[in-house]
Amino acid sequence: KLWNGKWYITAGQNKLFDIFPCQVHFFTETSPGRFYGQLNWRVEEPDGEFFTRDALQQFVQDPEHPAHLVNHDNEYLHYKDD
Repeated sequence: KLWNGKWYITAGQNKLFDIFPCQVHFFTETSPGRFYGQLNWRVEEPDGEFFTRDALQQFVQDPEHPAHLVNHDNEYLHYKDD
C-alpha cells in the first residue's frame, strides 16, 4: 500500500502552518485512494518549553485529478486553497 508509513518533517516551508519542530505523521491507507493521517507536532512556547498537538485527518484521492488529495472537515485547516 502506497500511503502506509511515517513521514518526518524536520523543517517546514510555510511560516503560517508548518514550521513546527519535530513533526511526524503516520499514514494508513484504508482502501485504494483513501487514507488517514495521524499528524503530530510540537509548538514551542515563549519560555522554550514545548507542548504537543495532534490531529487525525482523512484524505481522499480526487478521481478526476489523481494528484489532488481532498481533505475536508478536519481541524486546523481552512480549506480555502483547494
